[in-house]
Amino acid sequence: MKFLIFDLDSIVVKDKQLQQYSYYVKDIFGLKIVVGEVADIYAMQENLQHLTWPDELLFKYQLEPTAETRRLEVVEVKDYLADYQKQTGWEAVKLVVRWSGKTFEIQIQSLRNFLHEREVLTRESHTSFKANRERVRQQVAARIPLFGFYQNLLRWLFVQPDEPPPAHPRVKISLFK
Repeated sequence: MKFLIFDLDSIVVKDKQLQQYSYYVKDIFGLKIVVGEVADIYAMQENLQHLTWPDELLFKYQLEPTAETRRLEVVEVKDYLADYQKQTGWEAVKLVVRWSGKTFEIQIQSLRNFLHEREVLTRESHTSFKANRERVRQQVAARIPLFGFYQNLLRWLFVQPDEPPPAHPRVKISLFK
C-alpha cells in the first residue's frame, strides 16, 4: 500500500489548482519535537541525522529494509537559532527529511520557545498563515480522502486518544501494546 500523505509535495506541485499552495506543503505533515533547553535542540538534530532502524524493527512493522527505510535522508536544514533569526524571537531547527521516499518536516524547538510561541499565536501574520495552511489541508483532504483520514488518525492518537478511533473504508486500526 502506498501512503499518499507522505508524497503531498509532488501531489500539490502536479495539481494546477493546488500549485499556488506549494509554500505550505512541508507544513501540511510534519513533526514538532520539543526539548528542554536550546543546547538539546542540536543534540536532537544530531541524533536524528544519525538515527538508524534495524532490519528486525522494520520487519516487525512490515517494512522492507532498504537504504530509504533504515535512516532519514536530510534534504534541508534551517537553523532559526543562528542562521535565520526571526524578528519575532521564534527559534527552532527545521529539518526537511525524506524517509522511504516520502518528504516531511521535523521541527525541533526548546520548551521555553514553544511556550512563548503558544502565547503569541494570535499575531495576525501567523494566524493568516495557519488559515491558509488549513485551507490547503482541507482541499487536499477533499481530493485525497485518505489524507483526511490520516489527519483524523493523528489527531486521535495524539490529542483525543480516549475518543473512538477514526474510520476509513478498507482500513483496520489495530493498537499493539
